[in-house]
Amino acid sequence: MRVAAPRVASLALLLLPVLPGGRAKGAAPELRSHGLVREEDPWVPGRVLVAPRTGVDPARLARRHGARLASPPGPSGWVALTWDGTRPRADLLARLTVDRDVRLATLEGRTYGTSGAAVPFAEGPAAMDAVPRAHLRTLQWHRAAVDPMPVPQDLGRVTVAVLDTGVAYEDRVDARRTWRRAGSLRCVRFVAPADFIEHDGHPNDDHQHGTHIASLVAGCDALPGVAPGVRLMPVKVLDHEDVGTELALVDGIHHAVEHGAHVVNMSLSFGPGYVAGPALVEALERAAHADVVLVAAAGNEGGEVVTQPAASPLVVAVGALRPIDAQRLAPAGYSNASPRVDLASPGGALDADRNGDGIVDGILAETIALQHPSSLGWWLYAGTSQAAALVSAAAAHLVRAGLDAPRVRAVLEGTTRPEPLAGQPWVDGHGSGRLSLAAARDATHGEVPPPPSYFVALLPWLEAGTMQRVRPRLRAVVLDAQARRAAGVTLVGSLEGTGGTSWACRTDGDGTCSVDGHWRTPRPEDRWTWRAEGVVADGVSGRPGAAAFINRGLQALLGAMDRDGTVRGAVLGFRWRAGRQPELGAVADGVALVDLDTLRGQTPRARLLVNGTLEATPATASGSLAISAATAGLAPSVRLVPHDGGGAWGWRLLRTREGARPLLVLDAVALAASPLDVTAPGLYGGLGRGWTPMLVGTGPMPGPVATNRRNGLDLTRTPVGAWLEAGGWPAWQQP
Repeated sequence: MRVAAPRVASLALLLLPVLPGGRAKGAAPELRSHGLVREEDPWVPGRVLVAPRTGVDPARLARRHGARLASPPGPSGWVALTWDGTRPRADLLARLTVDRDVRLATLEGRTYGTSGAAVPFAEGPAAMDAVPRAHLRTLQWHRAAVDPMPVPQDLGRVTVAVLDTGVAYEDRVDARRTWRRAGSLRCVRFVAPADFIEHDGHPNDDHQHGTHIASLVAGCDALPGVAPGVRLMPVKVLDHEDVGTELALVDGIHHAVEHGAHVVNMSLSFGPGYVAGPALVEALERAAHADVVLVAAAGNEGGEVVTQPAASPLVVAVGALRPIDAQRLAPAGYSNASPRVDLASPGGALDADRNGDGIVDGILAETIALQHPSSLGWWLYAGTSQAAALVSAAAAHLVRAGLDAPRVRAVLEGTTRPEPLAGQPWVDGHGSGRLSLAAARDATHGEVPPPPSYFVALLPWLEAGTMQRVRPRLRAVVLDAQARRAAGVTLVGSLEGTGGTSWACRTDGDGTCSVDGHWRTPRPEDRWTWRAEGVVADGVSGRPGAAAFINRGLQALLGAMDRDGTVRGAVLGFRWRAGRQPELGAVADGVALVDLDTLRGQTPRARLLVNGTLEATPATASGSLAISAATAGLAPSVRLVPHDGGGAWGWRLLRTREGARPLLVLDAVALAASPLDVTAPGLYGGLGRGWTPMLVGTGPMPGPVATNRRNGLDLTRTPVGAWLEAGGWPAWQQP
């Protein structure tokens, strides 16, 4: 084992001459992604995740399918199966999905720490002792940036779980190497350590990322953290290369909840192509039910996206700021920017010394030398990882003040400082502003009301223009927790696809606002996705749940779909036919799919496809949907007949190329002429008579909303209530 000789990175090394344009000569370029090259495939190769049913032996289940357990079963109840690789993954998943001993089976995502390369400032005891303590404090610009007048607070009853590469939390010698406890962490009380990588019960840091994060939260002595005195729970979910698996993260979250964590810091992310699976959603749901504050890094791709788990409505998503001079901060170029970001905090940068303190503008804290746990030092890191750690530390102060998780989030957002270069809050992609711990603590001195919950119904369509051009349009209706229309609030979101961008609109007195995309000549492969990321009211952005509208016809249709084996389990979509609609104007051909999922892994979204995309892979359809007057309470009875594009009351059953759940595609307006009166404008926009608002997805609230409290409306024992309890219409896969 090689141990780096003790040395101090001299000021001559770190005082880098700055070239024109602000780039330091010899400095690493500004971070754009994690130091490791990410795989294009966001999934772990050769593994699948399985949730066996209660009482089923997972090892025996694996053997029955010619596979084996990748690791011992953990607290989540999920297991990862691996096999020799000769069998296609899709084939194994298909077999597991129909196995009666399997509750769920899915792909497994890959996780990464969200920091880039680090720069050493001082390595080894001699070098560390050579630096005056007073000088060290002046280099912690990030502490002054979040709380210029720190006030001591007893945090001994608050536990922060650090889900990372482990922590240098103990002095230990084993057969492989020597582990040393970081000096900055010798004052820290560690509780419930867990290792879901090596599974040896010792979550020691064998990379360096996790110890740096832990020191920023709870360090003391020479380089104090932002929440000194807090209890730390080290949970290893990333390996020595700063890479992990979805199962390790999921087990880590469950462990943190079971052992009483108040705040969970996740300075990590999945790849940009990862879609939240049921294992991750269940873990985050459980933490939310337990009133745990979840904090995660927004990611370092420098794009207009926020990766999971920060993208979840249940998680505080944190972007990164860097100095631009001695006083001011601005968004770091590597930090992901999206309306999903809740707030930003110092993350630093390693390309220059712009604040003039003599070293590059990274975040300084103690950690081990890279992959050498017996050698400690002070290192400069930069990334949304460090930004998230500072927000987790701030959250610990608010938990100590008696705030529950929703109020913690609201106070963190509502007390931020606007930055000089920031544009419109949330729309510019950096949240409400810069973390201010001093202002957040001041806000706890009075009564902190619970943040309001909002739900959004999305009606998407393609507008027809001149010269055969089209543009995506969206009509949104914002409802409060009592299903009343919310006037005077700002809805922020994103449009993904050609010409996509962030957007904001303010609701009128009817709780409605509209957004327009860009004109273009359509192509068969075109698709756009509208996302409602936040509802801003009183300076706080809440992640909304999904809403829709119901009438007796929809109740009858859902009941018929459930009884008919041909379309049972299908997701309802709508085809727009070219023409002029009274409420919407000129409409072009297209297909609208709206996500009405009751899980909280996504904020509301709606997809628009150019007509013809889905028809390329039709599913076999036969028979008809019979909706009787006795069942519907309507007269006369209605019979919907399958068709290939004609017929007023027809439908088509289609499948995506990946074989996702089938889509029952109805005409967007034709059924308005039938007794059902089921239309896209009614269901998604509440346009027309007889449509009653209902809350579908739960947003930040616990559990599916099967009971809607509005004028005594109770959907529990209705077809809509059964559909909600069964999960609603889940997110579709890419067609």
